Amino acid sequence: MQSYLTTIFTACQLSLDIILLVLIFFMYRKLKALNPDKLVELLNALRRGERLCESLDHNLQKKAHLTDKVNTLLDIRTVENKPGTLDREDLRRRVLGLWKENKEIPDIADAVGVTQGEVEFMISLAKTLNQAGERKQETG
Repeated sequence: MQSYLTTIFTACQLSLDIILLVLIFFMYRKLKALNPDKLVELLNALRRGERLCESLDHNLQKKAHLTDKVNTLLDIRTVENKPGTLDREDLRRRVLGLWKENKEIPDIADAVGVTQGEVEFMISLAKTLNQAGERKQETG
């Protein structure tokens, strides 16, 4: 009985060895088929991609730094209390008052000392809030 098991074990081992040899042969053929020029080209493309990523990272860091500077300047501008400047609520009231008097946006901006974009934003926000309030009254 033991010699029978040994024969089966030997046959299984021989089968596995043959399978491994076939796999090694196919792997060797695959590796031999690889073109070294293509590998060099792929490696160069990866290096270019890495340099591009580093460049993008550097640019993003510069943009973040500039954004921090702009935010700091904007914070300083809103915190400073220069003579003749208005607080936010007074500024909003004055902008909306001039707008209701049909003044042009550039004239409003010059009169209150802010940019045209800020004036447009305040007017747009006021319109939106008025519309939301009207809808609430209609549904409520």
